[in-house]
Amino acid sequence: MIAKFKNSIYKVAELVGLEAKFLADGTVAWSMVHLKKEKEEILLAAAKINSDTLEACTALIPKDVPVVLSFSGKGIICKKGPVSEAGLEAALGALVPNANLEEFAYDTEEQGDQWFVALIRKSRLEPIIAQLEAQKIQVIGASLEFMPLLRFQSVLGMSMSDFVVNGYLLKYGKDGLEDFTPSANATEALVVGRSTIAAEQVLPYTAAFVQILFPQDAKSINIPALQGAHSEFLEKKIFKFALVGTLVAILVLLIGNALAFTNQFSKNEDLKQQSYRFKGKTDDIKKEELAVLEKENFLKQNGWLHKSKLSFMCDKLAATVPSSITLKDFDINPIKVDNTAAVKKSFFIDKKLNLRGRCYKSSDLSNWIQILKNLNWISDVQMVDYTFDHSNNSAVFNLEIIYNIE
Repeated sequence: MIAKFKNSIYKVAELVGLEAKFLADGTVAWSMVHLKKEKEEILLAAAKINSDTLEACTALIPKDVPVVLSFSGKGIICKKGPVSEAGLEAALGALVPNANLEEFAYDTEEQGDQWFVALIRKSRLEPIIAQLEAQKIQVIGASLEFMPLLRFQSVLGMSMSDFVVNGYLLKYGKDGLEDFTPSANATEALVVGRSTIAAEQVLPYTAAFVQILFPQDAKSINIPALQGAHSEFLEKKIFKFALVGTLVAILVLLIGNALAFTNQFSKNEDLKQQSYRFKGKTDDIKKEELAVLEKENFLKQNGWLHKSKLSFMCDKLAATVPSSITLKDFDINPIKVDNTAAVKKSFFIDKKLNLRGRCYKSSDLSNWIQILKNLNWISDVQMVDYTFDHSNNSAVFNLEIIYNIE
């Protein structure tokens, strides 16, 4: 309840992600995305990529829409190291010895038992921040290199394979990012379910996505101006919420006083006012009943009013896997994107499970599929993909399972 109340105060309806990419020739390439939150969906309202000037991007930013920055490219150092019990400052000191951390802006993310850190001198960023302030752009946060991508994956609970972004090959394991190495390959487009984020939009999109979902918990780099701007942004949200509540309370009080004053003039007017109030209450009750019914239907449609047996289903399914088959991914209730609408919409497919893995005996895979079909809580099993790998005499497969367990 408290979490829902806080989210209602800090709610952000739209946000702009703005990326500044430092190039080898000393120039800066600018990209931006404008995200809007409508009900339970986050939509891409506008975008601009690889612009030579900041003004070309800021011209597309609507008035009073906050901005989150993403810095990447030349001059940013990326490091990794073990998580230290002594805390973040000790870990940073070990990663960049003999450096004066006061001169650096840094962004960190913990993955498994490792810290991943991106650093850049504050003197590279401060002129850009000052330029945005001069244009009355409200900046509420910033991130460095691929850190917003890591937070985006954590928020969505995504399992990732190796991925190239801004000259780095990110290598993933079971606990998240394990390592990164320089790569000459171009940035990849990011696939989320059946939705694709263009390569040039990956960093500004993921930075803005996390901020628009959790504005009160969002991280930012250690530049006082940005940290102060983020706090000011949240305080304005609280002030606006309190102001609206105060105005409503005053309005209710004035209405009450007006009604009380009117009731002194005649009994007839008093009876009319009482009748009006009773009718209003009846209408309010009907509206509340309708609202409760709509919310109940919404919860039923999304399966929130019944106990989940997904863990039971996964345990039972795993117990049937033959020894010659190795499962790589479980994708429960995968995301589906509706491309027929004017604006792309994403939603979860209920009672569906995608399994990906490797098998060394096709007969074992066929037998296992038959076993799955015979389970009373599985409605259907389809082979979506089967690719034989001659290098290790095995096959990679993808199964689509329709289950009927609640």
